[in-house]
Amino acid sequence: MNHITDPGKKARGRLSGFSVAFIILFVLFFAAGFGSLGSFRSTGKAFSYVSGDNNIAVFNLEMTDKQSKLTAVYVNVGNVYTELGADTKITVKRTNSLDTKPGITVGEATIGNIYSKKDKTEGANFNWISIATGKDKLDASAKTISFSATANLDLNEIVCIGNDGKPIPMSVNTELSQGFSLQKKQLSYAIDAPNSFIGSNAARNNFTAEEAYYMTSIHTVLGGGAIASGSVYNVDRDFNSLATVLLLPSVAVFGDSTFALRLTPFLATCATLILVYLFGSLLFKDEKYGFAFALLFAVGGLATTVGRLGAPYALLACFLVASAYFMYRFFSKGISSEHVVRGGLNVLFSGLFAALALAMNFLSIFPVAAILALFGFGMRRQKLAYKNELVKHLPAAPSSESASEFSEEQTAETEAKLGTLEKENRPAASEPAAKPAAAEKENKPAVAEKDIKSAAAGKGAAAIALIGREGKEMKAAYAYKTRISWAFAAISFVLATFLFMLLASVVTYNAYVKTFDDPSNPSLSYAALLGKGFAAPFRIDNITKYTSANAVNVLAWLMPLKASTVYDAIRVPVASNRYLAWNVSMNAAVCVAALISFAFCTVSVISDLLSKERGGRIARRVRRIYLVLLGGILSAMLASAFVKNTSMLQSALFGVFYLGFIPLATKICQPAEIVLNGKGRAKTSAADIILIVLCFIFAVFFALSVPSMYGFEISATAAKRMFGWTSIFSNGYFRV
Repeated sequence: MNHITDPGKKARGRLSGFSVAFIILFVLFFAAGFGSLGSFRSTGKAFSYVSGDNNIAVFNLEMTDKQSKLTAVYVNVGNVYTELGADTKITVKRTNSLDTKPGITVGEATIGNIYSKKDKTEGANFNWISIATGKDKLDASAKTISFSATANLDLNEIVCIGNDGKPIPMSVNTELSQGFSLQKKQLSYAIDAPNSFIGSNAARNNFTAEEAYYMTSIHTVLGGGAIASGSVYNVDRDFNSLATVLLLPSVAVFGDSTFALRLTPFLATCATLILVYLFGSLLFKDEKYGFAFALLFAVGGLATTVGRLGAPYALLACFLVASAYFMYRFFSKGISSEHVVRGGLNVLFSGLFAALALAMNFLSIFPVAAILALFGFGMRRQKLAYKNELVKHLPAAPSSESASEFSEEQTAETEAKLGTLEKENRPAASEPAAKPAAAEKENKPAVAEKDIKSAAAGKGAAAIALIGREGKEMKAAYAYKTRISWAFAAISFVLATFLFMLLASVVTYNAYVKTFDDPSNPSLSYAALLGKGFAAPFRIDNITKYTSANAVNVLAWLMPLKASTVYDAIRVPVASNRYLAWNVSMNAAVCVAALISFAFCTVSVISDLLSKERGGRIARRVRRIYLVLLGGILSAMLASAFVKNTSMLQSALFGVFYLGFIPLATKICQPAEIVLNGKGRAKTSAADIILIVLCFIFAVFFALSVPSMYGFEISATAAKRMFGWTSIFSNGYFRV
C-alpha cells in the first residue's frame, strides 16, 4: 500500500527541490532587475524659473587652471508649467565679461511638456538636454552664461563643460539676473549638483515619457500650495491619487533619479513573482506548476519591462494578484472551527489589497468584482461544509469526526444528498428530534450514501436541524464563521477603500486644487475635488507612449502584435548602425505558446463538460483552474469595454493570468495514472518534457531580447537579427 506524504509536513521539514529552484530564480531576477534599475544620481533642488518681462538667470563661470574654454552646455528641466504637449523654447547665451549682460546665443532647444504635439519636437522632462556642443560660438573664454525660457518651469540643473571634459564651477550673478535679483539662494539650486550630469543616453540613466509624466505628478504634489502666475499645473489623471502617493516616498528620499522612481514598482514586481509562485502552487496543488508559473512570469517580458517602469502598473498588478491569492486561499481552505479569526484573515488581506488597487485606480472594480464572486463561492462552500456536518451527525450514522475544511470533492455529493433528505424525510413539527451524535472533530470524509439512507429510514428518524447542545454548538460555530467572513469583507473591501482614498486625497489636496481649480482663487469644495480626481481615470488621455501604443485593441495582447518603444535614444538606428531603445512587450515565444495553450485548454474543458467524466475529481480541478485564469484575463480586459481608450491599463495583470494557461495545458496532458520510478517518485511524463523544452525556448528568446527589454546599446544589425524579426508591426527597427 502506497502512503501519501502530507505536503505540509514535508514543507515544514525541509524545502522541496522546486522551492529551492524558485529561491534561485528569485535571487537572479532581483539581482538582474536591481542592477539595471537606474542611476542613483539626482539633480538636487530645482530653481523655479518664471518667464516674462525678459527674465533671465545669469551664472558666472569660474574655470579651473585646467579649463580655458566652454565646450558644451546641458540643462535638466523638471516640471514645465504648460498644457501637456505644449512646446517651450530654451535659450542659453554667453558673454566674455562679468559686467555685461550675456548677448551671444550659445544654443537653443525646443522641448515638449512630457510629449509634443509636433512631430519634430520631443518631451525631455527630467532628462539632460544638450543646448550646444562643439560649436564655434563656444570656442571663446566665456565668463557668464544666461538661461531663459518661454514658459514657467523648474530648472533642475544647468551644467557647463570645460575643455577638460569636466563641469565648470559656477556661481550666481544676481546683478545681471533679471527678475531674480533677490533670489540668490533659489538661483543656486540650479547649480547645486553639477556632478549629477551623465552624458550617457542609456535607458538606465534617462526617464521615459511615461516616467516623466508621473515625476511631474509627484513634483506637483511636493510643491504644496506654492503657485506662480501663468502656470498650468498637471497631475496624474490616468490613476487616482494613491498611485502618486505610493511612488512619492522613494523620490522624496533618493531624489530625482531613475533608480528612485523605478524602485517601488520593481519591488512590487518582485512581490508579484513570489505571489505567482504561491498562487500557482495552491491553484495546481503542486509546487512543480507553481515554479513553472513563476518562471514564465519572470521571462515572459512584462515583468522585466512594465515591472521596471517607473509607473503604477506593476503596483496595481501586485495588489490585485495578492487579493486574488488570499481570496482563493479562503475559497480552497475555508475557515477552521478552531481558528476562526485566523482563517478569516484571508478575506481581510484579500480585501485590503483590493482596496489598495481600487484607491489607485477605480477601474480595478472589474478584477475586484471577480474576486468578490470568488468570495461568494467560498461562502457557499462554507455553508455546504456546515450542512455536511449535520449529515454526518444523523442519528443512524456511526459516530464520525467532522471537518471544518470542506474538501472540493464532497461539495456536489453533499448538496445532492441534503436536497433529497430535506424533501423526503422532513420530520413533523410534533415529532421529537433524535439525539445528536459524537462531538465535532476534523478531517474525516462525509458519511456514505448507505448510511444516509439508513438514517433516513423510519418516520422522524432523520432530523436535519439537530436539537440539543451539539446541534446548537455547530449552528453557533457556523454563524460565527459567517459573521467573521462578512465583517472582514465589509471592513476591507468597503471601509478600507474609502479610507485609502481619503488619506491619499489629503496628501494630494494642494495638487488637486492647482490642477482642477483656480489656485489663485479656489472655489471647489473638498468633496468636489475628490470627485474630480476620482472621475479622472474614466477619461483616459493616453498621452504617453505605453498607454497610447496599446489603446487600439485589447485583443492585441493575445499575440505580440502591438507594444511600445517607451524610450528611444537613437531615432534613426539604421543610418547610425546603432540601436538603443527600451521596448515594452511580452516574450514572443511565450505569447504564442500562451495563445495555443489558451485555445487548447478551452477546447479540453468544453469537451470534458460534454463527456461522461465531467464529474471526475481531475476534471473538476482543471475546470476550476481554467475558470480562475479565464476570470483573471477577462476582468483585466473589461475596463476597455466601458471606458474609451483605457485599453490594457491592466496589462501586467492580464499577463500574469494569461501565462497560467501554459502550465494548465501541461496538466491536462498528464497521464491519468501516475507511474512511479524506483525511488517512489512520479516518472517524468511526455507533457513534463514538452514543458521543459518550452521553458528552454522561452529562456533563449528572453536572452535574445535582453537589449530590447533592458535598454542596452548594440548595433542595429544585431538588434534586427536578435529580436527585430519578432515584431509583426515594425517601425524600421522594432516596435511602433
